[in-house]
Amino acid sequence: LSTVATSFNMNSTQTESQGTTLRVRGVGTTGNNIGLESAVGVFLDGVYLSRPGVALGDLLDLESIEILRGPQGTLFGRNTSAGALNIRSEGPNFEESEYFANLTAGNHGLTNLQAGASGPISEGIAYRFSAAVREQDGFLDSNTGAESLNRDRYLLRGQLAFEPSDDLTIRIIGDYSDADENCCDAVVISQGLGVSIGAYEAY
Repeated sequence: LSTVATSFNMNSTQTESQGTTLRVRGVGTTGNNIGLESAVGVFLDGVYLSRPGVALGDLLDLESIEILRGPQGTLFGRNTSAGALNIRSEGPNFEESEYFANLTAGNHGLTNLQAGASGPISEGIAYRFSAAVREQDGFLDSNTGAESLNRDRYLLRGQLAFEPSDDLTIRIIGDYSDADENCCDAVVISQGLGVSIGAYEAY
């Protein structure tokens, strides 16, 4: 997003679910405390996501992403003093059945699988289901031996849409995501004498 929209900036200083800061035109919440609400609001299918770290998770089956600059309080509420990130997912297909699948493999054991299906159930009722799995081994070992910068993410999303008339569409969306990974670790260039002789092991 920062490549396409140069006025948008996203960074993470702790983990990818905590300490995330979003800025538009250089304006954003000062500090990276997980308890602070971002000045750039994040909306997924019209639902406000109170923590910006959710925006760094894997997003699947998207229709569009909008970066709205400047205060957006009129349409999106008071928590958008710097702007808004508006994310829309693809809706169910009422006309015909459709399927998709995407598989990516890479170094360090990277596997990224995405799949989904959509189509009509009956007249005026349609569904959409999508899922994603991303796994990758870590490539940085901490002092405790744990791997850092690994990936272990799962995402499920189900939708059911009703179209009782041409002027009314009702969408029921349920999603579940899970991430169990270690984001970051310091790289040790050299250790001091105190570490070598075990002076800090008691602590």
